[in-house]
Amino acid sequence: MVLTDLENGFVSAEEAANVYGIVPVDGAIDVAATSARRASLSNQRSTEEFVFGPERAAYEARLPSSVQDLVAELLVVYPAATRQFLRDRLYARIESDAGLRGSSATRRALQAVLEETMAQGRSAMAAE
Repeated sequence: MVLTDLENGFVSAEEAANVYGIVPVDGAIDVAATSARRASLSNQRSTEEFVFGPERAAYEARLPSSVQDLVAELLVVYPAATRQFLRDRLYARIESDAGLRGSSATRRALQAVLEETMAQGRSAMAAE
């Protein structure tokens, strides 16, 4: 399939070699060279199961994982369609109040923020 994609211009020769480990020669795959290339690539790959990239790492570094886990735990009871909105509201509140990043009152404070946000949403919907 990679060879077909290469022939059709969907994949460059460089991508075929660097991403898929395919070594094409005269319109065919060089099996021995491909095997060696793939072995070389497997030795270069990260030991992590999946790397999301530097943007994701920076996003996750915003808050301690314990706070992120707490937010996820609190949000699971809310409808899926509202969770991202609520998470963004919680993160903004946490980032503006350093006391919410690890105190024993964090759970209660975040639950209060969620209840307040949901009440505001219900009020806005009722006003329409």
